[in-house]
Amino acid sequence: MPRWVILVLSLACGVGVSTIYFPQAISSLVAADLDVSTGSAALVVTAAQFGYAAGIFLLVPLGDRLPHRPLIVTLLTLTAAGLLAASAAPSLPVLVVASAVTGVTTVVPQIIIPMAAGLVPAERRGAVTGTLLSGLIGGILLARTFSGTLGERLGWRAPYIVAAVIVLALAAILARVVRTPSRPRTSVTPP
Repeated sequence: MPRWVILVLSLACGVGVSTIYFPQAISSLVAADLDVSTGSAALVVTAAQFGYAAGIFLLVPLGDRLPHRPLIVTLLTLTAAGLLAASAAPSLPVLVVASAVTGVTTVVPQIIIPMAAGLVPAERRGAVTGTLLSGLIGGILLARTFSGTLGERLGWRAPYIVAAVIVLALAAILARVVRTPSRPRTSVTPP
């Protein structure tokens, strides 16, 4: 697997996980714009985290059963749809539901990391896994800075829109570059 593909996968891990962390920095902006309390606006963050936990439980096991590329691209596309729905939310309940949906589908890093580890030779596995985990942790750490800065300048909806565009771009790139080995076919020989 070429290094640039690993870097794109690392970026996908970081951007994917950032979508459940960046709402933390813009809760006060959401509260002010939707005219709700700060405590109520914090439900957006809670819904994203609960959705993420549900996605790990419900969707990550599909990585062992379904071809990786279509699963990753589908989840990224659904994440982008959830982000766009959140950006257009006219009220807090709609935003909470969109955040939960985004949380459920943003489990892409938990599918990418084992997939990539299985696609590289054993001697590169540690380095590749480390690079992907670096992307994931970078996404967690930079998410609040990204959304806080963008939210303060352009409003709380802007981080959702920018994240959706980036996630869709990554889905398009990964649809073309992620090559997973075909599943072995069992040959049936006639008796």
